[in-house]
Amino acid sequence: MLVHAFKSMLRQLRCHRLDSIINVTGLAVGLAACMLILLYVQQETSWDKQWFDADRIYRINTTMDLPGREPYRISRSSALLAPALTEHFGEQIELAARARLLEADVVQGSELLKKNVVAVDPEFIDI
Repeated sequence: MLVHAFKSMLRQLRCHRLDSIINVTGLAVGLAACMLILLYVQQETSWDKQWFDADRIYRINTTMDLPGREPYRISRSSALLAPALTEHFGEQIELAARARLLEADVVQGSELLKKNVVAVDPEFIDI
């Protein structure tokens, strides 16, 4: 039965070459698009899942709206935002920490290198 179906498929592919090429190409493009969409959704939904209680951790972003430019989001906020949030929403916020990207001089052997480091509040470890 399977051999008969395979022979029939080969006969159809040989007789209708253009239709077969269009169908196989469409199927391949559709499967590739589906796989790319699934990989993108998996990556977006697995962001920071390695942390304990990850569903309770939030990061505040700032939208920069400068004249003459398109608005863009950055993961920065004011240094005074964490104390202000804990003061105004103290019962809803357990911990708040700030993280800041800095450029630091690092000595490696006899070389002086400039590296990006992140300076964080001590509460960052508890989060």
